Amino acid sequence: MGVRFAEIRAEMRLIGKWFGRRSRDTAILNGELSILSSLVTIYRDHNEFDEEEKCLNRVRQVHRGIWRRRNAPLSWAIWPLKAYVDYLLGSTLRFAAALLLWVVGLTAIFYASDPDKPGIGTALHTAVATFFGIDPPELGNEMGWWGFVFGLLGSFSGFLHLGIFISRLYNLISRK
Repeated sequence: MGVRFAEIRAEMRLIGKWFGRRSRDTAILNGELSILSSLVTIYRDHNEFDEEEKCLNRVRQVHRGIWRRRNAPLSWAIWPLKAYVDYLLGSTLRFAAALLLWVVGLTAIFYASDPDKPGIGTALHTAVATFFGIDPPELGNEMGWWGFVFGLLGSFSGFLHLGIFISRLYNLISRK
């Protein structure tokens, strides 16, 4: 698929030479997006799931490029979050690895912020409850403000990841 994507990109660059300098890059991306969207439909109609997934990943990349050009001043603030979500949607293995890294990171933060250090098991329990249960630690506990702030971050991140996970599962199940 990478060769096909490179071929589409090269053809769009040749066609893009006919456009003015100001609109050339956007025209090239729009042409590539149009062709890729047609390929997604063809692959979906013929039940070519893996090829469809690769095309959808490329569609997300191209769409992010178009979005970045249209929203130039604001795009750099939001772009990392969009890129991260697109990265998660790219593969189930990536998504599972990201979930594991978030839980490990929150466990380390909760373990380091607890002055009593009752054990790594307690920190892991708090991290799992915060991330998957969307239940941040209370403000008055031993962890203090930092535990509360990272708990809110973990809860928001867990909510975001669970939403993405549910939509990804629905997407996978509805196609197969």
